[in-house]
Amino acid sequence: MCSWKSMQPGVTWNRHKAENYDEMVVSAKMALFSDSKMERAIIYSTPQSSAEDIGCITMSYMGESVNLQVFITQGTIYTNDKEVFKQQDIDSSTFASASFQTPANIPYMVIIAVEFKENSSGIIQIGKISFENGICMDKQPCSSTQFQCEDGSCIPVHAFCNGFSNCPNKEDELSCRHVNNAIPVQDVRSCSETCPCHCECQGVSFKCASPENVTKEARVLDLSSNTFSIGSLRNFYFLIHLNISNISLNESSLNAIGSQLNSTNLQNLDISKNEICTLRSKTFDGLASLLYLNISYNCINRLDLDFFV
Repeated sequence: MCSWKSMQPGVTWNRHKAENYDEMVVSAKMALFSDSKMERAIIYSTPQSSAEDIGCITMSYMGESVNLQVFITQGTIYTNDKEVFKQQDIDSSTFASASFQTPANIPYMVIIAVEFKENSSGIIQIGKISFENGICMDKQPCSSTQFQCEDGSCIPVHAFCNGFSNCPNKEDELSCRHVNNAIPVQDVRSCSETCPCHCECQGVSFKCASPENVTKEARVLDLSSNTFSIGSLRNFYFLIHLNISNISLNESSLNAIGSQLNSTNLQNLDISKNEICTLRSKTFDGLASLLYLNISYNCINRLDLDFFV
């Protein structure tokens, strides 16, 4: 991923070792002109082929009297509406870093642009640019009221499968079997048509003593610290977050939980504080979208390496 661009007149650049840092950097510098206006220069752009998984680009930078922008385009045509990073008024003698997601299943371009301020000289140094598969490690996990998009961004759980694309790559709608807008977003108290008496409900989020009579349209289901038959957890297709911690769950109860739930969209599963001693091969088979698994406070003494396949 290396495609440094030639500069417009007035901008010079060179590749050199950074002062006090053991890494090579590329410096772009704008000379001072008395009648100069804000100047923009694209200092880096490279097309990338389509990949099956999202990726993470991490970049280090430092500079003086410049604004920095990074664009990730969907497709190989440059547009200004795909900005993923912006840092105004850079004035630093130490390197900072930024990371941003790349899309999956579509070619894209990475573009780094700088704006040199009006009537002022400026300099920008771009250090290491690295790429790794997956979600950027500095991305904060989405909360239990949110659905995580492929690029790591978060949308409200009630926006999942509501007939409108909210994620950048539209994955919140692509896997939907049907459009759901049957559950209101506002709070619903217990013992109502949409909220069973053994539940506390808030829109599409449910905290219940058991799954009995809970709508299959639920996005969040908290069954923690209760006693119920795990076999009653069936066909919650829209489920994104499931908490079944502290329910005396053992490994035999986990068998085929993926096919039982029938939720290919489940992202967060909490099975902590149970009686699980073994996680066998393909325990979570069928949970293709699972991102976060909490297995803490169990008596695990055997962990097959492909339990998450």
